[in-house]
Amino acid sequence: MYIYWQQSFGSDAWNPVLARDKVHVIAQRQPQLTTVLSVNRVVADVPPDELLQLKYLGPFYADFDAPEAETAIKQVNSYLDKLEALGVDLHSVGLFATGNRGFHVEVPIETFLPKPPKDGIVQLPAIYKEMAYDLYVDALDLRVYTGRSGRMWRVTNIKRDNGAYKVPITPEEARSMTPELYTQLCATPRPYGTAVPNLSAPKFSPELATKFARAEQQIQDHLKRRKSSKADKKLLEKFGKKVPPTLEALLAGVGIAETAGWNELAMQIAISMNALGKQEEEIVEMAKRLIDTHRGNGNRYNTPRKREAELRLQIAYTANNPCYVFSVGAIKKLLEPGSVAPDLEGIDDEAQAQAFTEAVQGVQEEGGGKPLHVGNIVVTSSGIYQKTEEGQKAISAVGFEEVRMFVGATDDAPGGFEVVLTYRGRRKRVALPFDALQSRSKLNGFLSSKVGGTFSGSDVQAGFVQEWLMVMSQRNNAAAGSSDDLLLRREGLDVIQLPETMEVPAVAREPFPVFASPQGCVAPPAIDEAGLKFRFLGDPTPSGQHKSDIARAPELVADERTYATLRALFDMNRERVIAACLGWHMAAHARMFYHRHRGQFPLLAISGQAGAGKTETTRVLMRLHFHKQEPTPIQCSLATIYGITSAIQASASIPVWLDEYKPRDIGAAKTGALRAIFRACYNNGAFVKGGAGQAVMANGREIMQAACSGPTMFLGEATEMESAILERSVVVLFDKTGAHGKSDRLRFVQDNADVLSAVGRQMLLSLLALPFEKFAESFDKDHEIAKQALLDRDNYRLVYNYAVARHGLTLLDAVLRTAGVDLTAEIDELKASLLLRPGATGTGTTRVRAEASKVLSSFAQMTRTIEHDAPMLTENNHYAFSDAGGVEVIEICLPLAFAKYEMWQRARGRQPLYDSEEQFLVAMRNYSAFVDDTPQVLTDLPHVMRFNLNTLNVEGVEDFRRRA
Repeated sequence: MYIYWQQSFGSDAWNPVLARDKVHVIAQRQPQLTTVLSVNRVVADVPPDELLQLKYLGPFYADFDAPEAETAIKQVNSYLDKLEALGVDLHSVGLFATGNRGFHVEVPIETFLPKPPKDGIVQLPAIYKEMAYDLYVDALDLRVYTGRSGRMWRVTNIKRDNGAYKVPITPEEARSMTPELYTQLCATPRPYGTAVPNLSAPKFSPELATKFARAEQQIQDHLKRRKSSKADKKLLEKFGKKVPPTLEALLAGVGIAETAGWNELAMQIAISMNALGKQEEEIVEMAKRLIDTHRGNGNRYNTPRKREAELRLQIAYTANNPCYVFSVGAIKKLLEPGSVAPDLEGIDDEAQAQAFTEAVQGVQEEGGGKPLHVGNIVVTSSGIYQKTEEGQKAISAVGFEEVRMFVGATDDAPGGFEVVLTYRGRRKRVALPFDALQSRSKLNGFLSSKVGGTFSGSDVQAGFVQEWLMVMSQRNNAAAGSSDDLLLRREGLDVIQLPETMEVPAVAREPFPVFASPQGCVAPPAIDEAGLKFRFLGDPTPSGQHKSDIARAPELVADERTYATLRALFDMNRERVIAACLGWHMAAHARMFYHRHRGQFPLLAISGQAGAGKTETTRVLMRLHFHKQEPTPIQCSLATIYGITSAIQASASIPVWLDEYKPRDIGAAKTGALRAIFRACYNNGAFVKGGAGQAVMANGREIMQAACSGPTMFLGEATEMESAILERSVVVLFDKTGAHGKSDRLRFVQDNADVLSAVGRQMLLSLLALPFEKFAESFDKDHEIAKQALLDRDNYRLVYNYAVARHGLTLLDAVLRTAGVDLTAEIDELKASLLLRPGATGTGTTRVRAEASKVLSSFAQMTRTIEHDAPMLTENNHYAFSDAGGVEVIEICLPLAFAKYEMWQRARGRQPLYDSEEQFLVAMRNYSAFVDDTPQVLTDLPHVMRFNLNTLNVEGVEDFRRRA
């Protein structure tokens, strides 16, 4: 804990020192002042947002000061009477005559808190202020309860500038005090133990302890309810130290509601004027007319003297009090109904203020008709107003024009509005989601973020605004002979199935594609001609998460630069690496087409050593989906699972790029969650979880259900090991040899990336015009070729995945030819490279192996290991070779081998691929290489199974060590 000391009163520096060294500082430095409380941190080192969490220790102190000594003597004794009534032993209380008519009283903290915490108490000055307010008597100074560094307190027995001393006194001296005795006692030092008896030990007071507990709880409750809006803070900054006109009028007694009591008025004036940096005498002087003319409520404030005393009390009480902050809303409650306060709306321009006032006093729609009222409000192009008995009262200076509502394209549910906001002469067209109309605070935050305006109405009135917008959109639709716009929530090329409940032309009854982006929506010509209009509104932000600007890409032209760029692209890495990546990216544009046709779309799993070109190749290929907007990868180690799923669910065709996928670094739990997401991505699976959504359960909690629709790729140095993921992916392995000597090609493509953007744009336009039947027919041809050509033709998913990549190249060839670019021969070579067996040398791919094959390969590695203390499997003890009807087999004691395997995996920081021995035994009995469980060599061991060695070789299992 720390205290501060100051050599003399005035401008001398405040010097921090450890509280334990306070006695030494006083003895050596003889300072006139030290802080009465100690604080747990040096305040200069504390960030502003942590100041409210400072902790303090010290006595419950009180300061008495008055113009006449007699008054101070009378009031301090009244205070001591209150302490005695609470059971406080005054002989344990520090009583001091300060040497200039005043008194200090210090009640030991142990009197009401037997074991105070060593590290202090949060907001102790504010707690003491509440206690002092409860025990208040005249001449008690409430301004001394300050936070931050604390309150400077005069040191005893140090000579003051007037020649007197602050000295301790006894309770008996306090009770018999006179001005003459006061002067006599303060004339010389009076140390404890000689001139004055030492204080007795504190006696616990349950009554004072109760006051402390209630004050502490009151401060905590105040801080929880403490509201200081950004708009109020900005307004204070704007005012500086100038008193705004509305507050000047209040101080003059003008425009005050009849229901406003003096206590409420005094408190809000005190809070506001303290916030503006005004001093007590200045505030009282400015409020003189109000003090003289206000009709005080009851006898308590029925004279100017009583009202002035209450105002002074509130000025002292709210000064530096963290529980009370400036609030425009609180001031407005004091105004009479129908009052106009443009200054509190942030309007300081005279012309704007006049226009605002006129709008409040008489709201009319264009053309002079009556305004449309909903509930007790009216919304116009000049603002939102509340109906009162006195007329219209402004609750927002933001106006609304050109309202259109849009409904969900897939569920026919209202989704929000498009509206033009007007504020201070500015007009801005925005998308207004329904969520922003669910409460006063949400609508206020939305208006503030869009145009800088505010909304001071209630939650109910925010609902009235929504109702008004719906009515106006219906009126506007009827006048224009149109219907509501259809809302799209996923970015990219989506396939839309309009609900049967929606009345639409026959041409829109079947599913059709629509491209949605922040720049707008594009539908097939037939849909446009049918009069359907679409509006993109992203989630959670209206502009979307991906913000693709591919719609702004240039037109694809058949010139030398286009040919040179695409040929460099085809040759900037190993042929099959480019074929797989480029084919997948081209197919990603049609991700929802594949889902409609076959219900599946593979992930792109890229791995390889650092420096092999994974990231730069991916960044280049992402230009097929972006123009000038920079695509941003999502770092797996930094992003939350919610953030990742949100990005995937917000896309229909824009690839979601997950970078730095490293299961060891991100942990087992997060890896498991990501793998579950990957499996869901393959077939557009849905995630259902708590959070913001559209379905509200009976208990009030919300659930969210959305499909993992975005084409997803993940990049890492190590190849993903889980077979279930690999079987759902186009797997690509980068190495440094693949791009060796080809860096010039990569740089050329990077310098001409707008060509790729043009290709992507042309691809989208072609898909918008492509009938589904022709798309399906085209894919089925490539799928059949893949089934016939791939050696792993029995692995349906593997064949399907590479058929998608091949079909992406087919679509690329067709798109290029529509623009007059003929690269069919080169693309055919890329397509042919995809049909090589995955895992073959030089292909840049990884063979997908079953989990059982991976475990058996680990067994084989344990037969050949030379690591010291590593688990080993030995021939004729754990495994043996034998014959089964002329077929060579290997027999393995699976329990013994699996136990060694668990140790082997954990020694390498990896988890076993099977959770238990029992699970492993069941899997091995269903494994393709399983022969029987009748061993010929390991006859004395349990659970021995035999496996066909030829089949193990086909499955990619490594060779077991044989004796020489």
